[in-house]
Amino acid sequence: MPGKVAAASKQVLAMLACGTEAKLAAFDPTDGRARWTVPLDARRGVDARGNVAFTSTEPIVLRVDEVSAFLAFGPDGRPRGRIESTGAHGSIGGNVAVSDGRLFALTDGGSWGLLVAFDPATGGEPWRTDLGGARFNAGGLHAEGGRVMAVLTSDKYGDNLYVYDAVTGDEEEDRAFRERIGGAWDLFPYKDFVIGVRTGGSVRPFSAYKRW
Repeated sequence: MPGKVAAASKQVLAMLACGTEAKLAAFDPTDGRARWTVPLDARRGVDARGNVAFTSTEPIVLRVDEVSAFLAFGPDGRPRGRIESTGAHGSIGGNVAVSDGRLFALTDGGSWGLLVAFDPATGGEPWRTDLGGARFNAGGLHAEGGRVMAVLTSDKYGDNLYVYDAVTGDEEEDRAFRERIGGAWDLFPYKDFVIGVRTGGSVRPFSAYKRW
């Protein structure tokens, strides 16, 4: 567990193994002094051998596999919202992004195929939208500057690019591409394009989706 460290703008966050329990700590970036240390789950505790990952530092959001949830904390270490990895929204996989005070996730499982916005402060769900259900596979997700961009892929239908307002969930763009390029490790905007980045011996490392 020690060694998982993430830097926020005003403090350094680290996962600690305190005996058999995992805890979250914050340190002053200038002198290294400890500011606070808190348990991940004050009621049940989280095993120090478990898998915990930083999803975001501002707001502080951790993915904790042992409790199958994303746990949020305030800048002072106080616990905030809890977002279940599996629920009425489906199952949250690896396509997760945090921006504009929201956690966004592409969910899957069964007939689900949703883009869901969560509020880390409360664990609530401000909005969700259907992205084609089981016909498509999650291809990539990016959130920045008030917009959420998602790419979904299908052997039959090709790739689709969706852009939504991060706050309201209003659709700003829906584009279909005949070619199926495949899932991306990351997406990022560049001018009028959305660039997909991927790795693998038989895939194109970069692809550009042109926005309207």
